[in-house]
Amino acid sequence: METPSSKILNKNSDKKQIIVVGAGAAGLYAASLLIEQGHEVTLLEASNRTGGRVWTKTNRFPYKLEMGAEFVHGKGTLFHKMAKKADKLHKEGNSSFLWRDELFSNKKIKKLQDAKQYFADYEEFYEAHHHYEGDDIPLSSFLEQHDITPTRQPDAYRWYEAFAGALGTNLDSLGMKALAVESYRWEAGEQNYRMCVGFESLLEEWKEKTKPFLQLEKPVILVRSFAEGVEIITKDFQNYRADAVLITVPLTQLKQNKIIFLPELSPKKQEAIDKIGMDNFAIKFFLNFSENFWSKKYNDGEETEYLVGMEAANEYWETVPYIKNPSTFGLTAFIMGDKAKHYTENGFSKGQILEKLIDELDKHFDGNASATILDFEYLDWAKVEYIEGAYSYASVGSHKLRKQLARPIEDKIFFAGEATHYNGHFATVHGALETAERAVEEIMETIKKV
Repeated sequence: METPSSKILNKNSDKKQIIVVGAGAAGLYAASLLIEQGHEVTLLEASNRTGGRVWTKTNRFPYKLEMGAEFVHGKGTLFHKMAKKADKLHKEGNSSFLWRDELFSNKKIKKLQDAKQYFADYEEFYEAHHHYEGDDIPLSSFLEQHDITPTRQPDAYRWYEAFAGALGTNLDSLGMKALAVESYRWEAGEQNYRMCVGFESLLEEWKEKTKPFLQLEKPVILVRSFAEGVEIITKDFQNYRADAVLITVPLTQLKQNKIIFLPELSPKKQEAIDKIGMDNFAIKFFLNFSENFWSKKYNDGEETEYLVGMEAANEYWETVPYIKNPSTFGLTAFIMGDKAKHYTENGFSKGQILEKLIDELDKHFDGNASATILDFEYLDWAKVEYIEGAYSYASVGSHKLRKQLARPIEDKIFFAGEATHYNGHFATVHGALETAERAVEEIMETIKKV
């Protein structure tokens, strides 16, 4: 395991009682660091499992499914070093793009007379949006200024929809200035990877270390600070007292006031909670087929891993491209933003969504989807209690608010988790881990003052 910063590892002789709320990646890591420091730690998790939005599932499929996080973003992070040490990493592969009702490889679409300029503009935006210096307008307004709308250019518009979906939302909700500033702050690197064993396996050491201090099915409903420390009350009306508490729950839970704070949160803290974006729409479908009918059809004999700018889903990707000669083949349908909102608000069942996905794939792959489908798995993260969403995103003005969200209260209530990352790495597991380190350092500095 990679060693955290030396500032954290210098053990402090002052033993404190610290409660960590939430046993996702940030909570597990922070609790582990505090235990290493010799503090009395209680780790309270609302659900019946640890890991949060990191969830590797083994079921009837012949391969593991990443129900939540599955990409290792960049090389310059603790998480990449951990992943590389634990497992062989798979670099993400080629994409095909939908244009005028046909799929084209990256190479081919650049040669299409009517598409190449739109695609060049899309690639330039994808690679250089961090240079934007205009007002913080929605991305949809920026695209409209460049004549990219659902009616004027629906095909190119869907590429940007897939971009917004990957960032956790829709084109109306992403702020251009916030996106540019946060992207400029990104330091992890551009290459994405997938693990060949199971994403959740990287949390195992921390799970084992925190197990004696873990209490499951303990949703916190109240956090009260007083002169001597903090008081925590859970849904079953159990009372806990400690010197400090670290809150690592998803932003959705703070938005919905699932935890009451006494005294009330400051207006600045509440503004950050209200205005930093995190949607309640996030769906993943895992489709298992007897044949791989998508990989080489549109990509000049090269393997295609991603189908971008689709209609029923924002994009599809090959579920386990790193398995050689598999017995079955998987596609993951990633449904975010307006598409997920449409399905959710109109009451689509998982069977109805599945039908939409299969019909779309049949349309582009000669009926092979319905002919070879074996099974499917589905998860709507909006319906996962105590999470209820995917991850935070760069909403209009949010680049000015994340420090407010992360700031401790009275040196007793501390905050970690991906949404509290104010240097560009929010919405990622490595970002969540970095906030855990930052919060533990803040706690250590507070202890030194006492």
